[in-house]
Amino acid sequence: MQPQQPYQNPYDFINNPTKPKAPVLGGGGSMGMRIAVVGGLFVLLIAIGIAAKSFLAGGSNVPNLTIVAQDQAEVARVANIPVQGQQQAVQQESTLDFAVTCAMSTASD
Repeated sequence: MQPQQPYQNPYDFINNPTKPKAPVLGGGGSMGMRIAVVGGLFVLLIAIGIAAKSFLAGGSNVPNLTIVAQDQAEVARVANIPVQGQQQAVQQESTLDFAVTCAMSTASD
């Protein structure tokens, strides 16, 4: 003998239909939700465009960075002159203190 199964109405899908979920951009969503989704997609599209533009741009700032590095090296060289024992050129203690501070800060960069 086969096990008994509970009674199941074969037309239950007609009598008790499940409600389908409304799509976000479809007819079931609220106006505020639609505006939020479209606005979010617009912002995402702008961000992708900016990223693509920055990747496709061919310019680089290496020459400018080279100039900055050269200037920094020259400042460090000039600041180290009084610190390295050539203090006869420095007449004021505050100037020597400034030179030491400048030499230490450029060395740490």
